[in-house]
Amino acid sequence: MDYSQTYIDLMIDSLKEKMNILDELLTLSKKQGECIRGKQADTPAYDELYQKKDQLIQALLDLDAGFEKMFQRVKEELDQDREAYKDQIILMQNLIRQLTDKSVSLQAVELRNKDAMEQYLKGERETIRQFHNNSRASDLYYQNMPNRTQQIPSFFYDEKK
Repeated sequence: MDYSQTYIDLMIDSLKEKMNILDELLTLSKKQGECIRGKQADTPAYDELYQKKDQLIQALLDLDAGFEKMFQRVKEELDQDREAYKDQIILMQNLIRQLTDKSVSLQAVELRNKDAMEQYLKGERETIRQFHNNSRASDLYYQNMPNRTQQIPSFFYDEKK
């Protein structure tokens, strides 16, 4: 039995699975962007998508580790007999190129999401700052009002005595 061929087939399957995961990550990242960019940000949905993405990223890392282990097992065989595995090598190279393209697209979406999140947080900080300023002004007003009324004499005197 040719274990090298089996490992190569597993590597190809691993690359295809990584492609599916990257597609799903790209979809979830776009949905996250929609959650942030809406008139009213949907932070619970954003958090839920974040959790799903975290699981997919972990699966992607596991696939990477498995791919690397399999590659180390067949590397010598591939180097010695490139011609015998030419079709599989070309297929893997094409899949890796596609994965790289998807990774670049994913990074671009993530960068846009980061910018959108920074804008959202900036707006939220401004809202909180305005609330604190208004609260502080209100507190000062109510602290000073009793003192003001005691210091100002009444303009209406009853002079009929």
